[in-house]
Amino acid sequence: MVELLLKAYPAAAKQDLITRGTAKLVLLEALEVRPAYGENFLWNLLRAHPDSAKRAMESVSGCKNGDLLLRTHRLLPAIVTAKDSTGAYFVKSEFSKRKKEVLAALLADLSAQEHAVSREHGNANEGVVAMAHTFYSWTKLVSETEDKCFDIVKAMLDAHKDDAQKLAELCDTSGRRAVDIATPNCKTLLLSYTQFCGRYTISQNPPEHRSATSVVLRAEDHSPRDFSGQFDQFDLYKSGLLEPKELAEAAQSLGICVKLLQVSDSGKAVSRDEFVGACKKLIGDGPRQVVIKLMQDKTQWRREKEIRDNNGLDKKFVVQALEGPDQAEIASAVQAGEGGLRYVREKFLSQNFRMGKHAIIMDAADRNLHQIYHQERPDINRIRTILQQVFEAVGHLHKNKLMHGDLRLLNIVRFRLDNRLRLIDLDAAATFCRNCDDDESYAGAKFSSGTLPPELWHCARKEELQKLTEYWNHCDLELQKKVKPLEEKQGFFYVVKSFLSDTDGNPICDGLPYDLVKASAAIDMWALGVMAFLLLTGESFVPSTRDDDCTSGKAAAFVYAWGADPYEVEYHLQKIEDPAGRDFVSKLLLRKPLERLKAHEALKHTFLNPKASDADVKLALDIIVEDQAELRRSQARIEKGIIEIKKGIIELKHLSKETLQQVKRSEEVLRKAVFESTEILTPTCFVILPHKLSDDRDVPENDDNENALAFRDLLGISDEALSLVEADTGESEADEDGEGSQGEEESAEIKSESEGKKPRGLCAKIGKAQSKLASVKTDIKSWFSSKVFEKPVYLYLVDEVTGKPVHGDGPTYPIRIDSPKD
Repeated sequence: MVELLLKAYPAAAKQDLITRGTAKLVLLEALEVRPAYGENFLWNLLRAHPDSAKRAMESVSGCKNGDLLLRTHRLLPAIVTAKDSTGAYFVKSEFSKRKKEVLAALLADLSAQEHAVSREHGNANEGVVAMAHTFYSWTKLVSETEDKCFDIVKAMLDAHKDDAQKLAELCDTSGRRAVDIATPNCKTLLLSYTQFCGRYTISQNPPEHRSATSVVLRAEDHSPRDFSGQFDQFDLYKSGLLEPKELAEAAQSLGICVKLLQVSDSGKAVSRDEFVGACKKLIGDGPRQVVIKLMQDKTQWRREKEIRDNNGLDKKFVVQALEGPDQAEIASAVQAGEGGLRYVREKFLSQNFRMGKHAIIMDAADRNLHQIYHQERPDINRIRTILQQVFEAVGHLHKNKLMHGDLRLLNIVRFRLDNRLRLIDLDAAATFCRNCDDDESYAGAKFSSGTLPPELWHCARKEELQKLTEYWNHCDLELQKKVKPLEEKQGFFYVVKSFLSDTDGNPICDGLPYDLVKASAAIDMWALGVMAFLLLTGESFVPSTRDDDCTSGKAAAFVYAWGADPYEVEYHLQKIEDPAGRDFVSKLLLRKPLERLKAHEALKHTFLNPKASDADVKLALDIIVEDQAELRRSQARIEKGIIEIKKGIIELKHLSKETLQQVKRSEEVLRKAVFESTEILTPTCFVILPHKLSDDRDVPENDDNENALAFRDLLGISDEALSLVEADTGESEADEDGEGSQGEEESAEIKSESEGKKPRGLCAKIGKAQSKLASVKTDIKSWFSSKVFEKPVYLYLVDEVTGKPVHGDGPTYPIRIDSPKD
């Protein structure tokens, strides 16, 4: 009855449902128990009130918000879909046009409800995506052609710009993405919200690479692929064939190697079908896989772009830049965070990282050499092939008078289309000229310090550190950290000879404490030697960071002093087990730049030349082995010499100790002697004369015998006593020396001494003999008692140097003696 009444009075259906509770129950039973009746009823209801679906459903369910949404979605399949054999819902294809219009209105209302409920639950972004995915209403909405559906899609994207990429990736019950099944208008709208510059879809995964000044993002290029149109563009003569020159220009625009488009090696012209087929095979007719390198430094970006554009580099050796949007458009897209860029920045980059606005777009490679080495673990033969391709690519740059400047594993990539290695990252490249100073540039503007040669390092004094700080002070913190001087334990500071550039690309030298180093091929050859060392040993040449920079001042000091000690060089290179590889690396890692191998010379080396005959290889290896044996013998001799030197040093240490002890003893003896000589105050020799000497009356200058006799007579010494004195004195002197045969010499010495000192000799004899000769004492005592005190006598001190009595105006001598008491 209710159904018949509603059919007869559809305009009153809505009011009737709202006011009559019984009718609500009937309707619920019709919808839940007998879906077919409910479906007919709802179609009639929605046909009468297409703009009131939400209110009608709300009246039916008696619920609101989340519960309403769930009830609505539970009822929706009974209205507009049927179940297949797997239990999944699908839209009934037999619906009439009017039913589809009503369905579109209902879906639009449901999408609006999802938006409202998600915001009410406090997590709009996650809620709307989860609900749209759970109930498949989003994929149904974007696939409808109605204008109202398009408006709802636009409103949803405006409200959820950050989740536009996720909404575009949502799938329907058959696993098809929303962006793939959307109508043309909705698809264009989706791409405008999800693509960078309306063309590139940036991967929502971590960046391919990030440095202090740039970031590399993987993306898909959705620009139209019209290979046939490109063929017509370069077929200048409309012949239906592309001649070699035209084919090269077409390959240049596509960013691929011309040899890959050639059907045969004969260099014949290529037809349209051959060209289109080769392009689809190499590039594919779907989205093109690319990488977008966003750079902060405009000077570095301009340097790389000019080097790529002006030197005609072969795509076989260098990855080519692709044509893309202009820089103004890219800068605007970066600012707006288009194409999921905002999500990548917030998810994977630090808050302090500044996204560059200067872009270079290239084909995405399969893997870089860092991934190849660590994941594929190539053996010695594959390493030889890898190095050969790398040296060919670097040699191509050097032929064009270009230095790469930053050769490392991350800047060498492999493409699946021909399995060859190519160079990337030319923002550190510079031109060089061997015989002139014009058009030269400098190395070090951008660098990885772990791959730099000794000539690019500077040992800074402490007073130079402040200059460096002031020079780099205005740069961002990450760049300041990269160029910061590295301190070694002994207090030395090492810094890379880097520099800043002005807006014209000219180096700013004011404020730098070192001279800049001109670009040269030798700098690249050193970096290749470091790379070869890593590939052949499995360890870095010096301890390095993940950005291939030296980790410490010790590592920098090692490179700075490399080659100064041949023994240390040989010891370090012994880590390379292969003799040919060791010789190869040793000729690249030479301290003097001009002595390093050139690229074309390296390609002829035995290690990289598998085309040589077995005899030549064996002969070369024998020479290398012999050279290595001679080096080991020299090393053994050096080690032996070092041991001897160490022994000598130890002996010198012992001798030094003994010498110091002897010097110390001698010093003590000298000090004692000096002390005694200055402290002795008692005279050692006197003479008593019967008269007082005046200044003009000195001891008579008679002959020695007369003086001696006169003095003896004065003293009253007998001849017997005198002979005893002389005999005893000569004997005692002989005994003291221990050699009786030298008596004559000693007598001569005594005579000589007596001649020089006169009375002093006799007094000395008397003084030495007085302890033994009692008769002399008796005579002296007798003389003193009988002769001396008859009249005053005078005591004089005898000068030991001149042998004469001391007299004059002094108050001390002579001392007058009048009686024995005196």
